[in-house]
Amino acid sequence: MAKNAYVGVAGKARKVKEIYVGVNGKARRVVKGYVGVNGVARQFWPNGKTLSAWQKSTLPATDNWTGVAYGNGRFVAVSASQRAAYTSNAVSWTNGTLPLDAGDVPWDITFGNGKFVVAARGGTGAYSSNGSSWTKTTVPIGNWMCIAYGGGKYVMLGQSGSAAYSADGITWQKADLPFSGSFFSVVYGEGKFVAVNTDGAAVESVDGVNWSRAASVPTGLRAIAYGNGMFLAGGPANGVLFWSKDGGKTWNNNFIIKPAASVWGIAYGDSLFVAVGNQMSTGSASQESVSTTDAQTWTAYKLPEQQNWTRAAYGDGRFVVVSGYFTPANAAAYALVN
Repeated sequence: MAKNAYVGVAGKARKVKEIYVGVNGKARRVVKGYVGVNGVARQFWPNGKTLSAWQKSTLPATDNWTGVAYGNGRFVAVSASQRAAYTSNAVSWTNGTLPLDAGDVPWDITFGNGKFVVAARGGTGAYSSNGSSWTKTTVPIGNWMCIAYGGGKYVMLGQSGSAAYSADGITWQKADLPFSGSFFSVVYGEGKFVAVNTDGAAVESVDGVNWSRAASVPTGLRAIAYGNGMFLAGGPANGVLFWSKDGGKTWNNNFIIKPAASVWGIAYGDSLFVAVGNQMSTGSASQESVSTTDAQTWTAYKLPEQQNWTRAAYGDGRFVVVSGYFTPANAAAYALVN
């Protein structure tokens, strides 16, 4: 397979940096191009997505930042102390407060259908269209650890085999899971929700209401993301990232970050997966992230400083990560997709 395209210019071969084709009267840049070679499609313009250098930004307070999401032109991060910080440029953050009951602890945040929705431990939740003005809502009592949106529903999962669903992020109903367990991450892809836990178990649902046990997954998973026909998952499993291209039926791994590494956050955007965690480089905290487009070729990038980087989100051409899940911190970082 040719890795680059060349044209002849004044008798010399010049590499083509961008290729355009006409589509409905408009020029469209080719990201992945194919040509027929002996009856077989061969890619002549590979997707070479990379990250720029990570840049540090400062969150409004030193805290346990537990989640981050993007929507309506803003990144919003939540903390265990009921803070909600927001930014439109990933550089300057503004502090806000979640209107939760005392003692309820936010664990995750998602965006869908025009609003941010927070999952928290306790009996209250919150939603917002802009990340600055929040409205409290009542949710089934539970230790809600993760949340996702897809197929017209918001879905939360947590400990003790509990799940909940909502069509609007305001009115919630509880659902039963096929077994008890603590679920740390959920994503929507391939027309269904898939959630993983650290015990080598996964559950799936097409509607957020009726759940079934999914195919066995590797043990120790705490993060999962979906994009471009592939699920990518990781956790405190000896630095290994796992991927599935058949809807989660079978899982493969071929990349070890570092034997002691733990993956806590994975995000997908613009054809790129980015994973962050702790102990991914020298020391007890991480100064490294990894990215891939296909789970075959991986690239490592240094983060601005050593932190327990634990959550990631994509939006507006950039990835944003936050820290402090284990030890309070005020560090965030962002990188552009090239």
